[in-house]
Amino acid sequence: MSYLSSVILSVGIYLLCVLSVYMLTGLLGMFSFGQTAFMAIGAYVSAIICVNYKLPFILGIMGGIAVSCSIAYVVGHITLRLSKEYFSLATFVFGEAVKGLLNTSISITGGALGFTNIPPYTKGRMVYLSCIFIIWLLYNLKHSQLGTMAITIREDEIAAQMQIVSINGHLGHDRRSVRDVIPGHRKSQ
Repeated sequence: MSYLSSVILSVGIYLLCVLSVYMLTGLLGMFSFGQTAFMAIGAYVSAIICVNYKLPFILGIMGGIAVSCSIAYVVGHITLRLSKEYFSLATFVFGEAVKGLLNTSISITGGALGFTNIPPYTKGRMVYLSCIFIIWLLYNLKHSQLGTMAITIREDEIAAQMQIVSINGHLGHDRRSVRDVIPGHRKSQ
């Protein structure tokens, strides 16, 4: 791979990371230090599936996404009940814990040297198609009812909590979806 193509590939991968940060910071107003931890979990799981188990690349990607999303669900379920400052602190601790775990699991991850012998399956076209797809998803999320609620929460969380009854009525009394969007909602009940 030439230098220019590796730089272009790296830019696309970093763009995917920035888009994930935008979703939390730009839409919800929450700052997370755990983005790279989830990215690392997905990458290591994908590499282990493809290299150690010799499974197809698409199964490695799906496995990495599934494991990373499952862990994100558990971590999010715990941390989204915290205020924004403690949320940032909790995600920082999670990120450091993942880094420590990956660095000490030498037999599985290669430790600080990283995982080796990963075949170069990732191509620029795949990365940039993923970027376009994620940008499209974020655009649709931002302009949806859920996105409007998220922006309302970002701008004024207390006012959004005061509007919980009208929001619930508008969503057909689906309290769980609103509760999952509003951080700290359970503290006020």
